Amino acid sequence: MKVYQSLMAVAVASMAVVAPVHAQQVRAGYLSTGSSTPMYNVTRPGNPDARARYHTTSRVDTEEIYGVAYTPFMLSLVSPLQVPPRDFDVGGFRLSIIYGECVNFDGLDVGLVGRALGHGNGLFVNGLATIIDGDSIGLQFGLVNFVKGNFSGLQAGLVNYCTAGEALQFGFYNAADHIEGFQCGVINMTRTMIGLQIGLINVIQNNDVPFLPIINCYF
Repeated sequence: MKVYQSLMAVAVASMAVVAPVHAQQVRAGYLSTGSSTPMYNVTRPGNPDARARYHTTSRVDTEEIYGVAYTPFMLSLVSPLQVPPRDFDVGGFRLSIIYGECVNFDGLDVGLVGRALGHGNGLFVNGLATIIDGDSIGLQFGLVNFVKGNFSGLQAGLVNYCTAGEALQFGFYNAADHIEGFQCGVINMTRTMIGLQIGLINVIQNNDVPFLPIINCYF
């Protein structure tokens, strides 16, 4: 696990001055949507090199996208009613009164629902949901924390999800396709895992024992 590195990355993402992003012409007006294709090894872990294979194939391929410009601050009522528009990258602070949307985000995100169409790094404190369509590094607190790409850090909420992660998840329902770390909740689910689950229902689908109450793990 790289939890220490993840927490250090959060501090850097929250305090560093982010360099301006060069504007780039993209398809569909302001962005191109890249496909996220899982690159997992689906063999049941029953031999000594399974762990090594997981480490080399447990990430999701995501295509980086760029905003048309960069801003250190964003204020959103309900996107697209926001300043500046949603086709910007944000490096600094965003306040989403109801729903805010940007391309890439690095910094402190506060509000009701905050979404990044690209990557999202930093500290996210959103009352209802944090949604990251790309990769993410940081701390996420809210009712729902959702990362479509690779995630490194901590998620704490009612529902937590990442496609692939080196992460800690605390909530009622925690889920991932592949995770290296720790899940603690009422329901914990993942397809493959290197780590520990504690909860009422614990599922590691490709484990020799897929379901165990209270504690389940694979190392």
